[in-house]
Amino acid sequence: MANEEISRSILNERDTAIMDGYLKTTVFDMVALDTKIGMMMMTNPYNVKRNGGRRIKILMRVGHTDGLISFGDNDTVDPQRKPVLQEAYATFKQALSSIRIGWVEEAENRGSDSIVNILKARTDATIQDCKEDFRTMMWGDGTGNGGKDMMGITGLIPTTPTTGIAMGYDRAIAANGFMHPWVWNVAHGLGPYPTDEVCPTPAAIAYFGDISNKQADGLQYFDYAVSATQSDESPSDSYWLSDETTYSWYKTLYPIYADHVEIPMSGDTLKWGWDAAMICNRPWIYDTVANGAPANEVRLVNKKYLFMVQDSGAWWVWSDWKEPFNQPSRAKFMFVRGQNICTNFMKQAVLQFTTGWEA
Repeated sequence: MANEEISRSILNERDTAIMDGYLKTTVFDMVALDTKIGMMMMTNPYNVKRNGGRRIKILMRVGHTDGLISFGDNDTVDPQRKPVLQEAYATFKQALSSIRIGWVEEAENRGSDSIVNILKARTDATIQDCKEDFRTMMWGDGTGNGGKDMMGITGLIPTTPTTGIAMGYDRAIAANGFMHPWVWNVAHGLGPYPTDEVCPTPAAIAYFGDISNKQADGLQYFDYAVSATQSDESPSDSYWLSDETTYSWYKTLYPIYADHVEIPMSGDTLKWGWDAAMICNRPWIYDTVANGAPANEVRLVNKKYLFMVQDSGAWWVWSDWKEPFNQPSRAKFMFVRGQNICTNFMKQAVLQFTTGWEA
C-alpha cells in the first residue's frame, strides 16, 4: 500500500510538472503576444511594474508657466513659477482565466502523453476565449463587465473627448482640457491647442481619397496629427492604430489609384509577424472590427505617455493546482492585474473617416 501511494504521488508530480511546463508560457504567448494590439501594448518599453496596491497616482501637466521671458539691462524679473501640475488617479483592474480537469477525466488520460493531449485541448479552448476577451478589453473604454475591465484605447483616446470621466476628471469641464486628445476640427486650425483650452468638437473627415482625381485626400490629416502632437517626439515612440478596412484603404492607394504615393513597409515586420505600412515614419497597426477595432477611426498613439502599469506579483501568473472541497477535480487559475494609463493626452490623436473612396 505504501509503495502504491508513493508511485501514485510520483506519477501525479510528473503529470503536474508536465502540465505546469506547458501552461507557463503557452497562454501568455498565444493571448497577450499573438494579438496585434496586445503585442504593441505588452512590449512597450515604457511600461511600469509595481508590486500590489490599488490606486495609481499620476502627475499631469494642466497649465502653462511663464515660459521664455525677454529682459533688458537692469530689468527686474521674478523667478518663473513652477510648472502647473495636478494629480490624477487610476485603479488597478484584474482578470483571471482557469483550466479545470476532472478526477475521472484525469484518471482516463493518465500518463505523460495523454495528459498533455487533454491539457492542450483545454488550453487551446481557453486561449481562444482569452484572445477574444483580451482584444475586446484593449480596444474598449473600460466600462465593460460593469466597469471591471482595464481602460482600453477607445477610453484613453476617445472620439468624443468632451464627454466621460478619465482618471477622475470630467472631460466635459472646460478647465479639464488637458484630458483631451487632439482631434481634427477645421475651425480650430492645424496646430495643437493649449493644455488649458477646451477641446474643439471633432469633425469627421468625409472621404479617405478621391478616385476621380486620384488624390489621397485623407493623408494630409495624418500630417496634421503628427505636426500637432509629435513635433518634439521621436517617431519610434508612436504608431497608428485602426481597423483593417481603413488600413486597406491606404494600401490600395499605390497599386490602384495613386501611383505617386509610396507605401514603405515597417522594418519590424519580422519581429511583429505581420506587415505594417509606414506613415510619417510611424508604423500602422490594424485589427478587425470583429476583434473590437472601431470602424473608420485612426488613432495616433504615443507609447511614451500611454502605457501599462503592471502588477508584477499578478502579471499572467498561474496559481497552484487547487482541489475544490465539493468536486472531484483540480483547477488552475491564471491572474493578470494592471491598468492602461495616459500621462499626456495631448500627445495622442484620433481621426474619424466616414467612408473610404469618393467616386
